[in-house]
Amino acid sequence: MTLESFGATDASVSPLDGGHVHRTFAVRSGRGRPLLVQAVNPSVTGDAWELAERTLVVSDALRHHPDPMLTDRLALKTRGGDPAVRDSDGVVWRAFDLIDRAVGADSVDVPPSAGTVSHLFGRFDRRASQAGIPAFTGRPFHELSRRLDQWEAARSAPVADAPPALVRDLDELLRRVEVPTGLPSRVVHNDAKPANLLLDVDTGTPLSIIDLDLVDHGTIVDDVGDLVRSQAFPAEMLDLDRLTQVLDGYLQGLEPLLGHDERRAVSRAAELITLELAVRRLTDHVSGGGYFADADADENLAQAHKQMARVRQLLAERDAVDAIAWRLTDAYRAPSTG
Repeated sequence: MTLESFGATDASVSPLDGGHVHRTFAVRSGRGRPLLVQAVNPSVTGDAWELAERTLVVSDALRHHPDPMLTDRLALKTRGGDPAVRDSDGVVWRAFDLIDRAVGADSVDVPPSAGTVSHLFGRFDRRASQAGIPAFTGRPFHELSRRLDQWEAARSAPVADAPPALVRDLDELLRRVEVPTGLPSRVVHNDAKPANLLLDVDTGTPLSIIDLDLVDHGTIVDDVGDLVRSQAFPAEMLDLDRLTQVLDGYLQGLEPLLGHDERRAVSRAAELITLELAVRRLTDHVSGGGYFADADADENLAQAHKQMARVRQLLAERDAVDAIAWRLTDAYRAPSTG
């Protein structure tokens, strides 16, 4: 019933690896276009059907503002015009065009440079703003205060325990990391990382930016922080040259005008977003929440420890990071700002 709703009959179905949140399958049908279908994880927003609707809105808006460097993976409606289909178990399934022979940029032998990946996400954010993507929620996805509320709620009724030393480390980092305020709203991807940039498996050519679930209004911090977190730590050691590539590439793609507060936020973005991910991982472990659907019993704890180690490195190099960010953002300084 699910596949037939999207026009697939006599289909072969194979699971696709790489996603942390949704269960994903490639569908090649005897008739009709090849599809990518996903069982939508409701933990993302609390409503799987609403998430499918939201992705269609973003996909349709971007369709009218194409990027000559990339091809969008289009979200599809059912034959009846619905954004998804709900099976007999209540699971919501959605579908996209399948881009054959495409792999994430984090899974190839010779990945694109950190600057290239970041440049493409900067371009994405710029055209998402031009496309008029609406604000879907009242609160941004990357909001440390909300994540801390969820963490405290999970601790009050734990399903699993967190190591006390890890909790003490988290509390210490929370005292040191700065949370910027008063930043202007920008449309952001909200999950900017190499895994969400598809490449042609044969040529390495960038094809598409995927996973549009979280595209929404946020701030300059959100995608900058994720791009640094996901690319500037080869062998888990902070590489300031790669950090420079990330910031330079993203800013060249976005072409922003930055006020003083945004310029300062760029330099501290990775601290904040990396620490937020540590909080989310610990919360998922303690609550048994299932947001990171592929995480086993120890994965969330290991990831929380890794992200916190990265925050400590960023804090140790704060002066150097500030100097790099301040130099790179100078070219984008808005008139009459410092």
